[in-house]
Amino acid sequence: MSERYQTLRSLLQDIGPVAIAFSGGVDSALVAAAAADACIETIAITVLSPVFAAWQRRQAVAAAKEIGIRQVLIETDVLPMAGPNRCYRCKQQMADLWTHVAADHGFSTVVDGVTAADLADPAMPGARAATEAGILHPLADLGFPGEAIRDLARHRGLSVWNTPSEACLASRLPSDEQITEKNLQMIENAEAMLREITPRVRARKHGDLVRIAVPPELFKEVLQQRERIASHMHDLGFRYVTLDIQGYRQGSMHPR
Repeated sequence: MSERYQTLRSLLQDIGPVAIAFSGGVDSALVAAAAADACIETIAITVLSPVFAAWQRRQAVAAAKEIGIRQVLIETDVLPMAGPNRCYRCKQQMADLWTHVAADHGFSTVVDGVTAADLADPAMPGARAATEAGILHPLADLGFPGEAIRDLARHRGLSVWNTPSEACLASRLPSDEQITEKNLQMIENAEAMLREITPRVRARKHGDLVRIAVPPELFKEVLQQRERIASHMHDLGFRYVTLDIQGYRQGSMHPR
């Protein structure tokens, strides 16, 4: 493996036994694989919540099995509270949950897949909340850029190496809108259909309007299916269906 991967393994060996906050995405999967390859005692902690889509849960379970790491699944029905600081407060709760579950399994240290770019992005206050809670960020500490992380994951043979970065379903709602299981289910069901076209998709909910975002090169395909898509969205309870002409991009719901 590359020198970068060896450096990650060495860092984890220096940290010692670790519990990993494991979503099954490329970042946390790379950390988990490196911990497994470093032969240190470790577990993957995956939180199951209404804010995560069913496919994300399946991906996390499959990724843990692929890596060969012991996984602990924790269910919670606590939903983030509306407000401009919801991501920060939610990550505080998640970090507290990771820490307590880790301690219950004999681990005093929790690491995650947060990157240096995450820490530098003011639109991602959750990374700062995790840091304040004592969660360690091996990838950020080593300064690995996103492309290098994906390249390392690909060479390690991780099937998730090229999956798009994902945020929780609550990120599809304006910060001042109440987060309910009904709202989250509407968003999940909307995206489940759109993922037949592309995994790079967002169905952002603004009251009874859904704003669909896909890469611009897929606009034509979406419009060709507009009647089927509109019918499905109406069945889910949306009154209005629109295509975001700025295309797929992350963080468009963050306060400006």
